[in-house]
Amino acid sequence: MRNSPSLQQLNNSQQIYNVGYTIIEYLVHKWGKQKLAEFIRSYANFEKILGVSEEGWHQLVADNY
Repeated sequence: MRNSPSLQQLNNSQQIYNVGYTIIEYLVHKWGKQKLAEFIRSYANFEKILGVSEEGWHQLVADNY
């Protein structure tokens, strides 16, 4: 899991399109659609809106994919 690319690295390489659905799945599963809307409005600021780092998303990917 530590070898997983950061969201910034994914975005810079355009790979975010291949894994972006996992981010949405994680947000809706853990916090619901309202937090997803806040997340989108905050320009994807995990820590500000959700109070966690992107590590939780990395864990979801490792556990499920």
